[in-house]
Amino acid sequence: MPKTYWASALLLSLSLTGCSRQFQLSQVEPGQTDVFTAVKILGDPEKSDVATEAGNGQSSKLYSWGDITLQARNDIIRAIHRSPAEHERSLQFWRQRYKDKASSLKKLDGESNTGEELWQFNIPSKGISIIYDERSDHVLRVVRYEIP
Repeated sequence: MPKTYWASALLLSLSLTGCSRQFQLSQVEPGQTDVFTAVKILGDPEKSDVATEAGNGQSSKLYSWGDITLQARNDIIRAIHRSPAEHERSLQFWRQRYKDKASSLKKLDGESNTGEELWQFNIPSKGISIIYDERSDHVLRVVRYEIP
């Protein structure tokens, strides 16, 4: 078979895997999904750690699958940290998608020595926070969190 066939098949396979992962992750709701259910949906995590949350001193358990990290407290998922999908890598995508929602954009301090100019775009009513690097003009992280 021609090489282009195999390349196309591989690309389709990777696309379906990515879409499948996004679908699986969409079934995990911060503040509602427990750790047992999240593991049932996503499979066994590659890594788990305990972290102390800045500001409140409470500890959280972190479960990681490659570019996805779930943050849990009292066995309930409180936040989902992930890399953006290809179509989500632009800050403009997020501004346009949530243009009718109250949002804020603030510069994050203390990152200048990494070569990044980081900004946080927050949409509180949706429980979404985006970390954006102004220098590369790309969204680095998407965080869905429990809405208090």
